[in-house]
Amino acid sequence: MIHKSSVSQARLLEIGSIVGLFLLVLTLEFSTPVDYIFGYLYTGPILLASFRFNRLTTIFTTAIAVTLTLTNLWIPGDRIVTSAMGSNRAIASIALIVTGWLSEKNCNYQQAIAKQQSQVEDDELFRLGLRFRLQQESDIEIVAEAADGETAVDV
Repeated sequence: MIHKSSVSQARLLEIGSIVGLFLLVLTLEFSTPVDYIFGYLYTGPILLASFRFNRLTTIFTTAIAVTLTLTNLWIPGDRIVTSAMGSNRAIASIALIVTGWLSEKNCNYQQAIAKQQSQVEDDELFRLGLRFRLQQESDIEIVAEAADGETAVDV
């Protein structure tokens, strides 16, 4: 049995990891000239949020990453912003949004695969149970077994 406090401690550690990564990238982003774009590194927290939390958390994390990436155009405010700098930040922001969207799609695919796999395992258990039950009958002899229709035709 999993203890509730160990689950909440693991959840806090995951949240701390996301916040820590945000702080690291934030420090890099705002301590260097605007020409340098560290916003792409926000993909780490986005992927962690997508993998460990729900869709809303992924959207929220992506929004924070995009906001921080764009905010660095004006803060610390020691340089004149050029159109190239704005374009670079816009491209980085689009990349972060795509990362959030694709990571969410990936989680949905993983869930669908896990569901399909559990159904296949259930089918195998059913087949084993049916074989066991049929072996109990004296007038039935099992001569072959197949996991799918293609194998059954070959047998």
